[in-house]
Amino acid sequence: MKLTTRQRGVLLCAVLGSAIVFLYQTVVSVALPSIGRQLPRLFVSVLEGRSYVYIGYLLTLSSLLILAGALSDAYGRRRMFGWGLATSGIASLLCGLAPNLELLIVFRVLQGVGPSGHKPTQPAGSRGWRRAYRSTHRRDQDCVN
Repeated sequence: MKLTTRQRGVLLCAVLGSAIVFLYQTVVSVALPSIGRQLPRLFVSVLEGRSYVYIGYLLTLSSLLILAGALSDAYGRRRMFGWGLATSGIASLLCGLAPNLELLIVFRVLQGVGPSGHKPTQPAGSRGWRRAYRSTHRRDQDCVN
């Protein structure tokens, strides 16, 4: 199956978008022990703060997926994908600059909003890939018969 340059670009964006979501979940799991030890705390304990950092992201991401899917239907997949990536990037920068554990929790919840914007658009993009593959595959089969 020959892919056009545009199809390759769409595939690359979809793969990188999924990789970002995976990276957000795994990096924090690895860094979680040092997060509680190195960041100053104002209101939450170490264990409580670690839980909020990890679960805040997952809760926000999972609770906004359906809404983001509906918004991508209304405003377009490309716009929602770009918005989600931009929000993820800004929130990641804020997480890296967080001076204490409480602000890290807030920024981590904000970080969950971004992937909820670009994650629902990927299955719709894969539907287009399957359609393109089937039409190419059928053409090849027609030539053989």
